[in-house]
Amino acid sequence: MSYQGGGYGPPQGPVMGGPPPGRQGVGNRILIISLVLVMIAAAAIAIGIVASSFLGGDEQAGGTVASPSPSASPASESPEPSPEASSGADELINPGWKLATAEYYDFYYEVPYSGWTLLGAAGVSYGFDEDGDEELDYTWEGPTVYQKEPCEGWSSYAAAGAFGVLDSTDTEDSAPKVAERWGELQWGREEDGLTPATEVRSVEPLEVNGLSGHLAIVDVTAPAGLAECAPESGVVYTAAFKDEERAGRLRTLSVTADVGVSEELGESRIDKIIRSVRDISA
Repeated sequence: MSYQGGGYGPPQGPVMGGPPPGRQGVGNRILIISLVLVMIAAAAIAIGIVASSFLGGDEQAGGTVASPSPSASPASESPEPSPEASSGADELINPGWKLATAEYYDFYYEVPYSGWTLLGAAGVSYGFDEDGDEELDYTWEGPTVYQKEPCEGWSSYAAAGAFGVLDSTDTEDSAPKVAERWGELQWGREEDGLTPATEVRSVEPLEVNGLSGHLAIVDVTAPAGLAECAPESGVVYTAAFKDEERAGRLRTLSVTADVGVSEELGESRIDKIIRSVRDISA
């Protein structure tokens, strides 16, 4: 699992496409923190100091020296917000959890407070490098990760995020195909010949928070040699719903999770994450 840009899926099954391109990312399972944010923050602070010294303060300048924009703060170095500080926290389905936003797909969803990082809020891209060229071929919208970088070469013990499916309105057919694709990409490394085995456990109708679609659960057997802390198996939950804003498309929320690791997320929590999804505009 890595981190940006839109992408398209394999020829078989649904054609998968992320949000519009415009972000960059590299690495195969290494988190890329946006250095641009750090550079902007440093430049903004320096400009503020120089302007204040040159003008001699607000009264001499006849105006106000603007402080650096909050969006310029390097989010990777900031402490995580408290649950109360999250937007819409007073409407949490799971009290004490964090609210994640996948704005392009009009999704809110929630993750537990402890151990989770909101990458989307930090301006960090997260996705999959399919061919090992250090460019992301698939990118999640509003991504979150659990136990980030537990060992070298392994991005997290679990992750969640939204993605789109082009040219399909069949949630029952698409949900398991999307889940299987994430399983192949999360626990595989094609350039090294490391290929996981996937098996669809179930596909069931899903009615949750005013949304109607299907939930697919896929079990994954991981190959050996991915990383020191990589698991022997994993699981993917994918909920698929029609995209009301874009005709002929679907939007999905997926959770990938390692199984059998020391800090395993557990399927009861995965199910709660999936069932917290709802429309932002609702």
